[in-house]
Amino acid sequence: MKTIQTVVLTNKVFVYSWIETPRVGMVFKSWQDVECYFKQYAEQKGFGVTRAQGYLSKKDKERRGATWKCECWGHPEMRAKAMDVSGTSADVDGVVVEDELARGKRTSKKCECEAKVYASVNNEGLWVLRKVLVDHNHKVSPGKSKLAKEYRMKNCTTNVRKNLINYFDEGVPVSQIHGCLGMGKDGENMPTVKDLQHEVYKERKARLNVAGGDCATMM
Repeated sequence: MKTIQTVVLTNKVFVYSWIETPRVGMVFKSWQDVECYFKQYAEQKGFGVTRAQGYLSKKDKERRGATWKCECWGHPEMRAKAMDVSGTSADVDGVVVEDELARGKRTSKKCECEAKVYASVNNEGLWVLRKVLVDHNHKVSPGKSKLAKEYRMKNCTTNVRKNLINYFDEGVPVSQIHGCLGMGKDGENMPTVKDLQHEVYKERKARLNVAGGDCATMM
């Protein structure tokens, strides 16, 4: 499923893995392998992927089938609610501070795109692609992979996230932290300031849930 191509430019050698176009009958060891393959293909083409549907076995509750779609599937009205991360908020220690996270409404990417793959388990326990639609009703190109947050965040490791939160807790603005984390390598997609703001938002939300006495979260 991968074709390795080596290109030599001046004093650098670049090795590219060309991901084969999905087709009915492709076999994988697990659903995770299907997802990894399709996301690599999608990044190569320049679109995001969502695991939109799946079903479990009634007998053993194991995953038996799943559908992965272009992130532009569905009607535009399905867009996520605006994320409110602005204004003042209480720290877990009760200190009220002004934060830098901005309020904004996300523009919907939804345009009822039909591109998708469906895979299910065969009698040998292997995952087989049963349905494949690779045509999009919107333009895709390799350069557009930077528009998908998942691809931009690939270099955001656990250690990078830890440094991000630590710097923010010390009062460093996310816009400044963004410039010193050093996640870009050889022109790879870089997380945006908004991507890092969202990571901070998720961490703060988790802390506030615990501080607010949410028993389920504490457990």
